[in-house]
Amino acid sequence: MASNISTSAIKDIYQQILRVESNTITTSEKAVADALGNEAALKISTLAVRATNKFYFGNPGVDSSSLLTFLVHDTVSKEVKVRTLSSIAQVMPQYVARPDAQALATASTKIDISSANNLPIDADGQISVNNLNQLVLASGYYKISASLRVEDTLTPTTTVYAQINKVGSSTQATTVDKLISTYKLIIFSEIVFVSNADVTNSTNKFEIKMHVNSDTATITGGYVHVEKIAMVDAEIGTIGEGLTPP
Repeated sequence: MASNISTSAIKDIYQQILRVESNTITTSEKAVADALGNEAALKISTLAVRATNKFYFGNPGVDSSSLLTFLVHDTVSKEVKVRTLSSIAQVMPQYVARPDAQALATASTKIDISSANNLPIDADGQISVNNLNQLVLASGYYKISASLRVEDTLTPTTTVYAQINKVGSSTQATTVDKLISTYKLIIFSEIVFVSNADVTNSTNKFEIKMHVNSDTATITGGYVHVEKIAMVDAEIGTIGEGLTPP
């Protein structure tokens, strides 16, 4: 910071004085410059302040995960605007299931996601499992994924099918993988959307099912992971929730 100039003569310190490019400050933006004509990266008016180059915050303060109001840049108008989000994608509610050993046959089998081996992680009331072994989800987007070890000692070429099915829908099982040895890690996932209407009408339930094309096989390990996810807000390119699906 410059020293106190209250006792200095204008002829000695005029170079330090900032001025606008012409006359007084008006509603029109005018460049700010020193007495020698060197322009700062700043324009001012009675209506706005514009940085014409990079803009920095000297002390951003303490970060807070609870803050939901942000400054965003409108690439069309070039304005800085305030945007309040309904939530922030920080630690999202999630649930991990570790199924016990479970036999698979040619008939579709519901994967056990309600055993004592399951690990709720910050489910926050958004994710639960009912007594029918169904996932019950609050409104929003979720990623349901599975990574399960499947064994078949009799027919190593068994084909494995899986489906993540909204209860009451007609979703068909799809081919996931073929056991090229006596065991294989079977991986599949799907992103699902639950609306407020789904919650109201109790159609917010999902089942994870698997079967094989012949003989039998056994799930001997792995996990099922359910996580609520945030979606990208296309308007400002910021993470938020609550977009309507296409």
